[in-house]
Amino acid sequence: MKEIYEKFNKLVQQNKLSHLYLLNAQKVTDVRSVIHNLILAINNIKENSFIHNEIDFNNLYSNIYYFDTSGQSIKKEDLLNFFDKVNTSSNNDFKYKIVIINNIENATTQSLNAILKEIEEPIENLCILFITKNIKQVLPTILSRSQIINLPEDEYSSIVKNFDINETNQFTPVALKLANTSLTLAKEFNKSDYQKLFNKYLKLLKNLNHKKGNPFSQLYISLNEDIIKDEWHTTIFTLNLIKW
Repeated sequence: MKEIYEKFNKLVQQNKLSHLYLLNAQKVTDVRSVIHNLILAINNIKENSFIHNEIDFNNLYSNIYYFDTSGQSIKKEDLLNFFDKVNTSSNNDFKYKIVIINNIENATTQSLNAILKEIEEPIENLCILFITKNIKQVLPTILSRSQIINLPEDEYSSIVKNFDINETNQFTPVALKLANTSLTLAKEFNKSDYQKLFNKYLKLLKNLNHKKGNPFSQLYISLNEDIIKDEWHTTIFTLNLIKW
């Protein structure tokens, strides 16, 4: 996947970035991390941070416009309002405005026809990234106008193949990262108790960052509670989370 990010960054450096890409993420487990790394590559930002499900891409950088359509059909009015915001907002901090529409296969013909002008006659320095995990369901309107990039498997895909279909959920990519690619630990960390533990520390670390309350004391107490000699799964999970 590193080659993909480097390719986008090189295109930016050479002023050759196209305005419309369709990313086929069928083989990708952690799509949100891919999105984040593409944003960093296009914005030319060097950063290594932990991505979790609660991150709001629309509040990440001023030039990001993110639209996720998981489990629902994209309506014409929603896309029109979305692109109206893109076209009218200012962008003083970065070279490109980056539009990301995840699960583009959920778009109806009517909704896509409504934004054909945005696709065919984009504003200056606009990069649109359409993302899908089911390219066979993407409408020909998109396929014919996009540069299609087939993303390779990420580092977690081979492990996820060993999960039962009902074992995976939105937290699975986080569990995989904290398990350091161990299948046994990943399945353990994917349980709801660890998700609650993750959310607890996420809140504590946010308070630490914003200096709310007495965050150091709260963090110290929590670590004493969760780093337990006889509960090595919990200990590994907690230490790996803090390390991230």
